[in-house]
Amino acid sequence: RRALEIVLKNRNYVLWMLAQGISSVGTTILATNVIEYVQTILNVGGFTGQLTFGVVLLVTIMALFPVWGRIIKKKGKRFSFILCMVIMAASLPLTLIIGQVSLPISQTIMSYIFLILVSSGLSGYNLLPYVVIADLAEEDELKTSEPRAGMYTGFNSIPLNFFQALGGITWGFLMALPKIPGKTYSYGLIYWGPVVSLFLLLSILPILKANIDPPLEEMRKSLEDPHTKDPSPQAPLGAQANCVFPQYPQPPPFPYLCTMFSSLSFSVHSNHTQDYPLHAELQAA
Repeated sequence: RRALEIVLKNRNYVLWMLAQGISSVGTTILATNVIEYVQTILNVGGFTGQLTFGVVLLVTIMALFPVWGRIIKKKGKRFSFILCMVIMAASLPLTLIIGQVSLPISQTIMSYIFLILVSSGLSGYNLLPYVVIADLAEEDELKTSEPRAGMYTGFNSIPLNFFQALGGITWGFLMALPKIPGKTYSYGLIYWGPVVSLFLLLSILPILKANIDPPLEEMRKSLEDPHTKDPSPQAPLGAQANCVFPQYPQPPPFPYLCTMFSSLSFSVHSNHTQDYPLHAELQAA
């Protein structure tokens, strides 16, 4: 319970969950509706046509993973998230045009352009959640010295399920809209694109107030052990006193000499060797 309270007090984590949740409403509608849209509006039927569409979608998403990785590394995760949302939000309103308006290019070409644009945004969107949550969990661990990666990863799925359920309900309302005159499908099958775009754009608002790019490198460096400059409390007594012991060509022949040197180290540092005849004799030797 204590760990959960600490996680929920992380403002950046809560804002990220809100942004991911709002966007998941749109992506749930997209995932639920895409098959019917491809078959009914884009007229891609049969095993070969749908397989080709699926392959293009998969290849585009996977091929752009390295590109999004470089963008995330160079520009940051917040910029990358906003870019993903803008790309998809700008592409999805094409559902109002494709198959509804006569275009100078064929519908097949327009369909693949639509598919590649949407899958380009989906590629970065599928990559970001793992990176964001991992960095926020590491930031928390560096601050508190307590690992909570499991809590950060596990709790995130609870509100996400709620938002995905909301996406399914919204899709149901869209599919319940009346049919377009002269068509065999409803208005929902062409209006779903702008509706999804609205949710994607709304998800940008929480991200603008969140810091999902913590300075982990600086935090790691600040926690490094400054062993070379200031000896740690566990360092040997002689090392703390900056004592330089006589150098032997071989290790001291008797173990008790090591204990003796440690017990006398502060006296050497304070130049009070006159109070320790035994130490003076050892130095003369």
